[in-house]
Amino acid sequence: FLNRWNYHSFTGYESQFGIQIINEKRNAGQISETHSGSHSGHPYDINIDTERYEVYAKNGYVFNDEPYTSMGLILNGQYQNQNSLFGYREYNSHLRSFYANLIFETKTKDEIHAVTLGGSYVFDQYDENFNGIDYFRKESRPGIFAEYNYSPFPQIAVVPGARVDFHNLYGTLFTPRIHVKYGFDDNTTLRISAGKGFRSVNLLAENMNYLASSRQFVVINNPTYEEGWNYGFNLTRYFSISNRDLRITADYYRTDFIKQTVVDIDSDVRQVRFYDLDGKSYSNNYQIELAYELFQRLDLSAAFRYSDVKTQFGDQFLTKPLVSRYKVLLTLSYATEEREWLFDASFLLNGDGRVPSTKENPEQYKRPETFSEFVNINAQLTKRIDIVDLYFGAENLLDFKQDNPIIASDDPFGEYFDSSLVWGPIDGRKFYLGLRLSVL
Repeated sequence: FLNRWNYHSFTGYESQFGIQIINEKRNAGQISETHSGSHSGHPYDINIDTERYEVYAKNGYVFNDEPYTSMGLILNGQYQNQNSLFGYREYNSHLRSFYANLIFETKTKDEIHAVTLGGSYVFDQYDENFNGIDYFRKESRPGIFAEYNYSPFPQIAVVPGARVDFHNLYGTLFTPRIHVKYGFDDNTTLRISAGKGFRSVNLLAENMNYLASSRQFVVINNPTYEEGWNYGFNLTRYFSISNRDLRITADYYRTDFIKQTVVDIDSDVRQVRFYDLDGKSYSNNYQIELAYELFQRLDLSAAFRYSDVKTQFGDQFLTKPLVSRYKVLLTLSYATEEREWLFDASFLLNGDGRVPSTKENPEQYKRPETFSEFVNINAQLTKRIDIVDLYFGAENLLDFKQDNPIIASDDPFGEYFDSSLVWGPIDGRKFYLGLRLSVL
């Protein structure tokens, strides 16, 4: 259930507020008992029951348009209760959260200088338990922030900023950041950014994919927060070809972790280990993208991304598992002149990657330590009739599926069962038909 209201006044005040309620029950596992072993006669079931309630409000007031001055207040409250069963293993979690953010912004009349000031407050209470692991955390985090925007010319903008958070568990946290934009000409823009960030770790909620396995959770160091520096650039260039713009964008972003909770599924095939980083951990992401209208109403976009993500796992410095090193995406979109018919298609090449070692398993439960590249093609056709959209589509048209994604599926209650080493599609080709009604 989702209900949202908007309010617009003629005096500069605007507001949006709403409520969202989710009551969801998910069931998976075996339809019937088809395995052998000590629990023969009992099918392996996965049941996830979630209740979630959220209320929010966004309020803004514009004092005057020139010079521009405004103030905004964002409020959000959440409650979530989740009860789950994976075979015989129970996972239960309770979340209570409140967020408030007050923002004040003002600009000079010539728009050369702009200042943003504000304060925020975050309250989070997490209560999780799984197989004897009880994880409780109550966070209270007031903070203040400031940002200055200096733009002496339309081609140049320098935006330094910083915030200070006063954390009840982790003390005072200072996070600076800077953005710089420079336009070489009307068609070429360079953006550079650098800064520091931190986040709290939710040990179990972020690793639920390992619950549907026989892996034991071993917490060597209790998780606290992660901290890292990130920096990079974006270069955008426009070329005019046949009176249409070809946009080429190049990105590079890197993150160096200072503090990190390592999730280790390499050291022992029957364990998930959690411990503090002792060594290096970084992420490099390179991407180049182009977009062009090949013909009237036929749009083409293409992108290539390469990821170099490595972390110290015990005494090994390894690439992040189960993630493709590179991806190539090609999309095509076509619309008739009156947009009565719409066609969209995407072609995604997923590169190869690393699979955690299973050499400790019996021969029948071993898997290759790498996976090969594969292609995924999706397409959709839409017909618009007044306020009704009829659409028909297909996913994974080539019907590619990962071979034997679940280890020891014949003995799901045994010590070798593991459904967490999934790197590709497992559902195969799918077709769907739908109707969308647009009232407003």
